[in-house]
Amino acid sequence: MELSPRQRSVVFALVVIALAALGYYLVVPAVTHSHRPAAAAAGGTTSSPVAVRFSVDYNTFTYTESAADYVGAMGGLITGQLATTLRAAYQAPGVAQLRKSQKQVSTGTAVIKSLRAFGPSSMTFIVTAGQRLATTNGTSSGSTQYAVTVTGSGSSWQVSDIELESAGNT
Repeated sequence: MELSPRQRSVVFALVVIALAALGYYLVVPAVTHSHRPAAAAAGGTTSSPVAVRFSVDYNTFTYTESAADYVGAMGGLITGQLATTLRAAYQAPGVAQLRKSQKQVSTGTAVIKSLRAFGPSSMTFIVTAGQRLATTNGTSSGSTQYAVTVTGSGSSWQVSDIELESAGNT
């Protein structure tokens, strides 16, 4: 059956509205997020997109916390394999020593820029992760684009990988 020009316009408008609603759902609740929310500590993932919550926590740390505390703050947001990788990176001797000697305290923010890839049990978001870093040398701010992959289903999504946007994660 051939659609009339009016019917095609209506179908197009419905598709645009559906995509706008999806974008609103993914972006608006996740503009900013405070570190260590009660829902994350309880393992819940329904109050805001997991990729954003993770990205905020990924860029939020203090020189006084251990690697276990840093990773523990991400609670049920990350897979066990990613937790192991992040714990090792956080406690790497050169990085940990610099963080402590400069008394680094970082606060993260995050917003979803786009959806790079999706499948039945995974989605990869491009996330703009902001960081405000206070040190004994002063304060700086910046942002980085990451590809953040979440895997799971229903309300049981967890971040399984993070890479620089230019590096991959498709």
